[in-house]
Amino acid sequence: MKLLHKIWIVAIGLPLVLSECSKPKEISCSGTMSFKKDIIPIITTHCAISGCHTGPTPEANLNMDSANAYHNLISKGYVIAGKSNYSIMYNQMLGTGGVPIMPPTGQLDHSLTDKVYCWINEGALDN
Repeated sequence: MKLLHKIWIVAIGLPLVLSECSKPKEISCSGTMSFKKDIIPIITTHCAISGCHTGPTPEANLNMDSANAYHNLISKGYVIAGKSNYSIMYNQMLGTGGVPIMPPTGQLDHSLTDKVYCWINEGALDN
C-alpha cells in the first residue's frame, strides 16, 4: 500500500471508527417501568445507604429512603419527567452532563441505568 493511502486511512478512517465507538447506544424500553418494583431497588442498593442519601443529614440534602425518594427526586428537580438526558439523576449515574458520577464507587451496570432512563422517559410515574 502506498504511503499516501495509509495516511488517508489513518486520517479519515480512524476518526470515523472512533466516532462510531463513542456514539451512545440505543436504549430499548419495553413495557412500563415501575418506580416501586424497578427503581426503588436500585436506589436502596446504591443511593440510600449509610453515609449517602439517607438519614437526618443526607448528602446534597437529598433523602432517598423509600418513603421519601420519589417526592424528593421530583420536587428538587433531580428527575424531569419525560427527559432523562436533562435529569440530574440519570446524568449522575452515567457521569455525563458535567456532573460527578454517582454512586462514587463507579458507574452502575447498564441494565440498571437503562431502567432509570426508561422510567424517566415514560413519565417518571410514582407507580
